[in-house]
Amino acid sequence: MDNNQKRNLTFLTMGMIFMLSGIEYAVILPTIWRYLQILEAPPYFLGLGLSAFSLSGLLTGPLFGWWSDRSRTTKSTILFSNMFEIVGNFLYFIGYSKWLLLCSRLVAGIGAGVGSSIFSFLTRSTRSEERAGIFAAMMACRQAGLLIGPAFNLFLRLCDFKLGPFVVNKYTSPGVTASRQSVM
Repeated sequence: MDNNQKRNLTFLTMGMIFMLSGIEYAVILPTIWRYLQILEAPPYFLGLGLSAFSLSGLLTGPLFGWWSDRSRTTKSTILFSNMFEIVGNFLYFIGYSKWLLLCSRLVAGIGAGVGSSIFSFLTRSTRSEERAGIFAAMMACRQAGLLIGPAFNLFLRLCDFKLGPFVVNKYTSPGVTASRQSVM
């Protein structure tokens, strides 16, 4: 594999990461309010749950970017942050209390902070004349994920079974789906 082909595959992989991030957010967004109601959470928990994801991503983004700049490797940063997304989304799936659901969004948001690391890599590995187009393509991938993510709920709403001790229904299935996507 030549360098140009490897570079293009790397950009494609990073675009997929952004798209899956958008799908994750869009799959959880339509179901979280009813899920919180079932867990008897007060209305303000919806704001907390949605904000927790963004807040932890905001706080960890600079750390992941710094790590990526210092180590000059993005792969380890992505793999490390991905573990948080897997765990956070699995906690959302388990979600036996409103507090666990809130923690799940905080933990998953840590993984979302890797976007700064990816942009750090893109800045280092692109020429200035192509950079804006590549950045735009990455953001378009995220927007595509936000656009197609709710379509997953057409199928996830039909879930109603047990997976060992866990209940898989239209509220918990977005967590296990997002976890599975993060594993990919």
